Amino acid sequence: MTLGPYLSFIGGKAPLPDPAILPTYGDALRYLSYCASPTHAGTPLLHQVAQTFLDTYCCSDSHKTLVRRLKKTREQALRHCKGKGAETVRKRKEELEQKIFVTISPSPAVQILTPPSDPTTPEVVEEPTAEISVDTPVPDDSARDQHTPTDIPPDLEVPSDNLTPNQPRLRKRRHSLQLLADGEGSDGDDSDDSDFDPYPKTPPAKRSRYNLTNLTELTPRLAAEQLSNKAAARLLTRYNEVVGIPDKVTEKKIRGIKSQSKEAVLKELSGLSLDSLYFDGRKDKGTLISIDGTLRRREEEHTTLVQQPSGRYLGFATPQSGTGADTVKAILEHCDELEIDLSKLRTCGCDGTSTNTGRHAGVIALLEKHLRRSLQRSICCLHRIELPFRHYFCSLDGVTTGPNSFSGPLGTLAAGKLHNMEPRKFSPLSSPEFTPLPDDVLKRLSWDQKVLYRHVVAVQNGFLPAKLSRTEIGPLCHARWITFQSRILRLFMTSGVPSKFLPKLRKLANYVLNVYFPLHMDIKYKSSIVYGCVNLFKEISLVKKFVKNKAEQGLILSCIQGNSYFAHPHNVLISMLGDECYSIRKEAIDIIVDIRSCSDDQNLNYLLPKVNFEAVHFRNLCSISKNDGRWVYLTFLETYEYITEPPLTIDLDLSNFLIDRFTSDLPCHTQSVERLVKVTTDVSKRVSGRLNQSAEGMLIVKGRKERRK
Repeated sequence: MTLGPYLSFIGGKAPLPDPAILPTYGDALRYLSYCASPTHAGTPLLHQVAQTFLDTYCCSDSHKTLVRRLKKTREQALRHCKGKGAETVRKRKEELEQKIFVTISPSPAVQILTPPSDPTTPEVVEEPTAEISVDTPVPDDSARDQHTPTDIPPDLEVPSDNLTPNQPRLRKRRHSLQLLADGEGSDGDDSDDSDFDPYPKTPPAKRSRYNLTNLTELTPRLAAEQLSNKAAARLLTRYNEVVGIPDKVTEKKIRGIKSQSKEAVLKELSGLSLDSLYFDGRKDKGTLISIDGTLRRREEEHTTLVQQPSGRYLGFATPQSGTGADTVKAILEHCDELEIDLSKLRTCGCDGTSTNTGRHAGVIALLEKHLRRSLQRSICCLHRIELPFRHYFCSLDGVTTGPNSFSGPLGTLAAGKLHNMEPRKFSPLSSPEFTPLPDDVLKRLSWDQKVLYRHVVAVQNGFLPAKLSRTEIGPLCHARWITFQSRILRLFMTSGVPSKFLPKLRKLANYVLNVYFPLHMDIKYKSSIVYGCVNLFKEISLVKKFVKNKAEQGLILSCIQGNSYFAHPHNVLISMLGDECYSIRKEAIDIIVDIRSCSDDQNLNYLLPKVNFEAVHFRNLCSISKNDGRWVYLTFLETYEYITEPPLTIDLDLSNFLIDRFTSDLPCHTQSVERLVKVTTDVSKRVSGRLNQSAEGMLIVKGRKERRK
């Protein structure tokens, strides 16, 4: 048979031929060779048609599959069927007769496609500039036997392993074709038929001594996918076969390349001068350690270290305990071992736990004593807005009973399977602070943020969509953001809550809608440390506006007072320098210049300020005044402390900020650090040795960045 009737059908010039006649593998292979010829190498449409024949033959013997694929290809081919000249068709037919058609050994299993001889056959499109019509009667057995076989050129050969992923079906097909070649339909010449192979293979190439694949560049990607050495060796060996490299990658070679890559990433940190250090601690169970040559698992403290604003993973330290003194000792030992320079450190970022922010024995206070200078503190704003909501919920429902449970009825219901509850009719809640997010912003949100946003929209519309009601929300966990707030809104819109608890639930939903969600979005998209004081001022304003009960309002404001790090003069002055108003920037510059002229002494006694909750502007959150020629501020202890220059502005020319406002890429939250804490936990369970584990984590982070690119 020939492909002519099928080509005419694809071009829209003829009806579908007899369904009983199917193209064989040889027909499809020859047509693929025709498309790969120098004349038609740039025609993607022809290549697609040929691949359709090839895939159809290899995957199924049913003509229905062929018809379905050809109809889909025909729709694309019809776009190129207009404005073709007959002269161009004749020229292409001559080229077809001279250069294109390639045949294989004569056999009943593989029929020969002969060049077209009738110039009046229907036209078929093969590329936008020309048309071809190919139609030839089906040759009989005598014509097939008289045809002289030729070999397929190596550059046009298609190995059977690369045709389709259905390898078992290919093997069966190949075996059946071999049986046909040796059976009754042969021409009687046993020597010719016995050597017939419908799937010709390339002779094995001589194995080179060196692997041509650059495994060093692939190591971060392999680490990001968390492949074992055995799986990576099999994958790269298969990759070498596909690209034509005969080398086999072994597990030993993978281990050697990984070891070299880990040494390289650790050497990159040598001599690194840190100006900002963000960290977070966690106690990990199941950490793999080596004791006298034997691998054991035990619980161990890990402090993850990150350089900002680049988000560079610096490994982790292993303090003996969770105290501030042991944490600082472990951090300094880790930096000394990797030769990281801390002499220019200016900023520290972490969450607001007492271990990190303690006045005397906190991690930052001890680092300041070691460096003998004050540090700019960037205490996570996302943790700050989480704590007031938790205290507010506990005051209405009950205290916590574990890391993911509450003692009250609302907390118990919120921790259940809310996607199994039926929606109920409810009165919508209004939110003057809500602004619909554009599509480009929605695409950048995480899954938990998208779920929270959809619940906020549903609460305002007064209707819970069926699809959203069946969406499963992340588990309830006190250390996880957003999911608890999404569960509160879902619980408000579903049945199953006793009516006596609905007033409390309405208060909580109102707080999430008007306070928590606007603040969370502002912190995420105004994440610079410059906006830290501004976000704190907005939080106080929203709480006073939407929480009307004075006792409840006082509870929330007292929680804010305990985490008012961005009301400290260091952060207030930074926000003033970054303000768009010229007069506010000028006021901040005058204060800093006056501080510089007073004294060079560093005041390491860091105390939280007493927040002015009646302030009308963020620069008034902290009471700053001048006493005996020195600038002081009022602390939460009702005492006054000297103000020192913000560490971020040291050695900067302040006159530049009269023209352009101060900017910084340092974040006011530690969400990126939280993500890398998960990396630390994973690598500590996979490999042993602290530096080896840190290097493994660096490769994983590097591989993820390459994957995103």
